[in-house]
Amino acid sequence: MDKQSQQVGRVLANLITGKSHSVEDGSIAAVRLLAQYLPYCREEGLLAMLHDVYQANESLPVEIATELKLIAHQAAAIQVIEQRAIDCVLTNLQRASVQVLVIKGAALAYQIYSSPWHRSRADTDLLVQESDLAETVHTLQSLGYEQQISVQGKWINSQRSFKATGQFGVTHVIDLHWRINNSWRLSEALYFDEMWSGRRPVNLLSSAAFTLCDSDALLLAAIHRAGHMRYVAYVVNNVRRYESDFTLWLMDIHLLAGRIAPSDFDRLCQLAVQRRMATYLIDALQCSVDLFG
Repeated sequence: MDKQSQQVGRVLANLITGKSHSVEDGSIAAVRLLAQYLPYCREEGLLAMLHDVYQANESLPVEIATELKLIAHQAAAIQVIEQRAIDCVLTNLQRASVQVLVIKGAALAYQIYSSPWHRSRADTDLLVQESDLAETVHTLQSLGYEQQISVQGKWINSQRSFKATGQFGVTHVIDLHWRINNSWRLSEALYFDEMWSGRRPVNLLSSAAFTLCDSDALLLAAIHRAGHMRYVAYVVNNVRRYESDFTLWLMDIHLLAGRIAPSDFDRLCQLAVQRRMATYLIDALQCSVDLFG
């Protein structure tokens, strides 16, 4: 992360955690800071979370307050619709005897955030065993999901994208994975059997929803971030923000790290060293500490 991007990240982290101001005193300086960095917040899907932080701030300009309120209400409504759609998919996969894990943002939204709509995301990531791929695809297609065009090939791609239009015209996108990363090197960080054996329920999402234990989820978050180091997500005011700089990705890591017991953290570190993923884990933790403390 270069210095300019690092500074932007620190400001965004302070804004969404409320560290940049005291809501009670209606800090004008904080509002000016929010207005200045609002374009970055829009790009990174932070507006719904900012609404909860700033809704009591009487110094907030009407146009900004209105935008934050609208986005937050839309996000909350869409989350309810998406939750029902995901529950339907997972329930049908369970009936088909498919072992499936909800991974990344869709699971973390219900586990580590105060409100699931605070964790914005473009899709729902599901992980299955390759042996269950055909049955999973059949189930998705029977529910009206259409496979999107993507590069195919066992050695270069380990995911497929599916899309369906649901209630009230809301589009549901599912990224179906059978390895945790397209990179064979990074995919060796975690294997399905060990993730499944340590799985945790996500009852707020669905009675059929399971996800990774916190330590596995943290390693996956670090690996996922490592796979996006080279990709520029957007440019605002001549500042390049890489996908690996995303504030929410680093907040995921920060919140997960705070939940892990010392004994589990020791196991995580041993696994990262054993799988030769320690560099990615250390970098992810360091960057999250730099932003969130």
